Amino acid sequence: MSLFALQFAKAFGAKVIATTSSAAKAKRLRALGADEVIDYNEHPDWPVAVRRATDGVGAQHVIEIGAGLAGSYSAVAMGGSIALVGTRGAPKPVDVAQAFASGANLRPVAAEGATPTKWM
Repeated sequence: MSLFALQFAKAFGAKVIATTSSAAKAKRLRALGADEVIDYNEHPDWPVAVRRATDGVGAQHVIEIGAGLAGSYSAVAMGGSIALVGTRGAPKPVDVAQAFASGANLRPVAAEGATPTKWM
């Protein structure tokens, strides 16, 4: 899902900041056109790196593939959008104050096989 989102965004001229968990995956993301790649294992506070890469503004659009919304709400620009594509494991609680303060629009995206049905 995230590789498709990267390619789709680049096709429309977007600056893409991708997060990943390994150097091998980072290399692949760069080869597919990611402008910035942040390894969240090396940078656990990755939303700060996203804000740095966007001159403090934050990302206009965030594709969240299930790691939890806290980081996405911290990385998204005021009034930006977060597309939530499934979850990994049990859904994590959402901090309503953080969601409200971000001014972001949250859009759940249904994708075949992206969300375990036992949690729905």
